[in-house]
Amino acid sequence: MLKPFRIAELDALRGIAALLVVFFRYTMNQNDFVSSLFHFGSIGIELFFIISGYAIFRTARRTSNAGDFMTGRLARLYPAYWFAVTLYVILLLTFCAVEADTALVVQYLVNLTMLQNFLMQKNIDAVYWILVVVLMFYAVILVLLLAKQLRRIDQIGAFILLLLFIYGAFGAERMGAWPMRIHRFATLVEFFPLFLAGIVFYELKAERPTPMRLGLVAGCYVTQLSLFHLMGERPRFFGTGMYAILLAICFGVFLLYVFENISGIVNETTLFLGSISYSIFLAHNPVDFAVRQTLAWLNEELESWEIITLDIFFLLLVSALIRRLIEKPILRWEKSQRQRQVLAV
Repeated sequence: MLKPFRIAELDALRGIAALLVVFFRYTMNQNDFVSSLFHFGSIGIELFFIISGYAIFRTARRTSNAGDFMTGRLARLYPAYWFAVTLYVILLLTFCAVEADTALVVQYLVNLTMLQNFLMQKNIDAVYWILVVVLMFYAVILVLLLAKQLRRIDQIGAFILLLLFIYGAFGAERMGAWPMRIHRFATLVEFFPLFLAGIVFYELKAERPTPMRLGLVAGCYVTQLSLFHLMGERPRFFGTGMYAILLAICFGVFLLYVFENISGIVNETTLFLGSISYSIFLAHNPVDFAVRQTLAWLNEELESWEIITLDIFFLLLVSALIRRLIEKPILRWEKSQRQRQVLAV
């Protein structure tokens, strides 16, 4: 019999990760001391990738075939994303002197595919690079499912980790131009150790600890650190030492979840934030843009904390609506599909 599909601790962690990223994004261009503390919130992205590795691998292990896996994943990813992209374009057309010319239409249509990184188009919203990384990880899992090699993920992952560690620690500047071109094209490179860590944490929780799996966790941590200097703008918010500490906290939280108990983080607030975390990610920039443009149109000048308060209020409202009107119907459809599969068996 399958265990419950949702895991309360993971939902709570999603909520915490979403909150960290939102406060980071809403304060990243401010220079006061309090805002600088929120710069550490960008580590929520790493936490999100570890959670995604855990959850996606868990889903893949419970799915009967590759087609069902991709149908379920894409159904969760795309509808809310299409709404967010469309909303941002409407806001740009409403508040900015932007014309609906051919270039914008092409950019919009390409962004709807979520493949803009591969089709040489800019993101409508800069944060969509994160979704491209997740989509590439879906593709990796899909290939393993099709090749029936999911059970060998530890060995395959260890080999990839070794290559990435060599690339990050020794080779990025010495291998010539082609590895960096691949890296810029396939941004999963610099975050793969986090997804793999999530996979291994799932294996440790669902099965049993082995020396190889514990070694893989350590390897994921060290390899991720070796890639830190290649992460574009990320290093400008904190140095390698602070990144090592924040990353260790993320790994430590998951080790506690695997071997102990983190139910203390589960409450109505974190579960609510976790349930709307994807919508929060999609909507936080459009909401901030709409709030600031509306205030400018009204000739209202507010303190930064007042703007952030308005941002958070409207963000939670919009995210809850997206969850209720778009995500929940999709989840109900996905659940009905799973139930049909169980009945068929």
